[in-house]
Amino acid sequence: MPDLIGGAIERGEFWDSHLKAIIERYADPTRTAIDAGTFIGFHTVFLARHFGAVYSFEPQPRCFRLLNANVELNGCGNVHTYNVPLYDTETWMELANSELQQIPLKMRDGAVDYNTIGNAAALAFVPVGGSPAAVRSATIDSLGLRDVGFIKVDTQGCDLRVLKGARQTIEACRPAIVFEVEEKLSRNHGDTVADYRKFFADLDYDLTEVAHSGSDQWDFLAVPRGSRGE
Repeated sequence: MPDLIGGAIERGEFWDSHLKAIIERYADPTRTAIDAGTFIGFHTVFLARHFGAVYSFEPQPRCFRLLNANVELNGCGNVHTYNVPLYDTETWMELANSELQQIPLKMRDGAVDYNTIGNAAALAFVPVGGSPAAVRSATIDSLGLRDVGFIKVDTQGCDLRVLKGARQTIEACRPAIVFEVEEKLSRNHGDTVADYRKFFADLDYDLTEVAHSGSDQWDFLAVPRGSRGE
C-alpha cells in the first residue's frame, strides 16, 4: 500500500516528530496509553515501549491488519487493538463521502482504492443512520480504565467527540493528552476550535499548541493545571 506515512518511516523519520519528546516526557510504565486513530501503528509501537499497556483503535480494516502486523513484528505484547472508530456515543459510522473529506476518497469496484490514495490516514469517518459499510463506534469511557496516563487522538475531525467520550476517564485519571484540531473536518461533527477550548477549560486543563500544519490544522498538548511538564 503506497503511503505518505509508510514512506517516511522507511526513510527512518519519526512521523509527527513533535510527538516523540511529548511521549517520552510523560512515559510511565505503570500506566496505560490510548492511541485513537492509530493508522498502521507507528505511534502505538512507540507508546508500547514507554507505557505498561496501550489500547489502540483503527477503524479501517486494511489499516487495522497492518497495525496488527506491526504490533506482532515489534513484539508488543502489551498492546490491545480494536477495529472500531471512537466517538462520544455508540453509533454507526462510515467513511465520509469525498465532499466531506480532506482528500478525495478514491474507490475501485466498491472498495477504497488504497493504491491511489497516498495518505489513507487522512480519511475521515462520520456518523450515519446505518448502511452495509457502517461500523459501530465505541467510547473510551466504555473501557472502564482507571490508570490512563496518556491519550493521543488523531481522528480527522472527530477528536473532540472522541474526547467527550473519554470525559469520565479524563476526570478520573488526569492524563496528558495530545490531539489534533482540523477546522474543516470538525465541522462535519458541528464542532469549532472554541468548543475544544471550552471542553478543556471545563476540565481545568491548560492547552499548548505544539504544531501547525496548513491553514486549519493544529496539534495541541493538554495537561491538568499544575502538572509537571507545562
